[in-house]
Amino acid sequence: MDLLQKQLAWMKGLSRKKLSGSDVLGMVGGASLLGASPKGGRVIGINGTTDLYTVPDGRVAVGVGWFRNNPTGGAITTGIDIITGVDSIRVNTSPASLGAGVANNISMAIGSLMSAGDILRVTDSAAGVAHSWSIVEGPADLNSFLKVARSFGMSTTPEKIYEAPAGKIGSLTTTPLSGSSSLTCFNNSGTGAKTVSVYLVPPGQAVAAEYLIGTAAPADNGNGAAVGGVPHIPSGYGLWVTSSNNDAGVKCRAIVAEFDA
Repeated sequence: MDLLQKQLAWMKGLSRKKLSGSDVLGMVGGASLLGASPKGGRVIGINGTTDLYTVPDGRVAVGVGWFRNNPTGGAITTGIDIITGVDSIRVNTSPASLGAGVANNISMAIGSLMSAGDILRVTDSAAGVAHSWSIVEGPADLNSFLKVARSFGMSTTPEKIYEAPAGKIGSLTTTPLSGSSSLTCFNNSGTGAKTVSVYLVPPGQAVAAEYLIGTAAPADNGNGAAVGGVPHIPSGYGLWVTSSNNDAGVKCRAIVAEFDA
């Protein structure tokens, strides 16, 4: 049963009640979750770090947007991350200076699937920036076909970030249920540009040049770079990544939607 069939079967089960906007919630960026509801909030006056949102137990979430407004008279450096335990990964953009009087919105939808306990955390170099965040949150069980493929610290040693289970085929989807197929990598190394390589490796095989499917070269402290057009991942195949240097500041992430093979 493919994803569309699953959605139709689930909706048929709701036929005895009136459907509402909380049954399937989508957003401008193309991301959607089953059984979802919108979440949002506003925080102002941070000097240092603060947690904007934490995914509750039994839920998953996708970031939609991060709006920030600097009404002060001076520039403030601000950045936002997804925190998973002791690890973190950037949300689409590196910490950057927000000029006095500047207001803008940053999309968070790219690969930002969050699991229970994950935290959305913002860091400011001075007080005064107003942060408004938008999240779509849904039940983990209804959205269990979505997985996160990620590395919190790539190196020259190949690392497998995803393997399609038996009877399943994986499809990279930068935003849930959309048609993109990119893996996004980030470079916070502080030691210069890096080259990230992505491999699709058959069962029982080792990473080799013949399995390379793309490279990206994220600039140091840049906004990241993407490896696009990643093929579907058949059962037993693994998605592997390497970096051109051993540096924990090089990270990557993608959302994988799993379908019956």
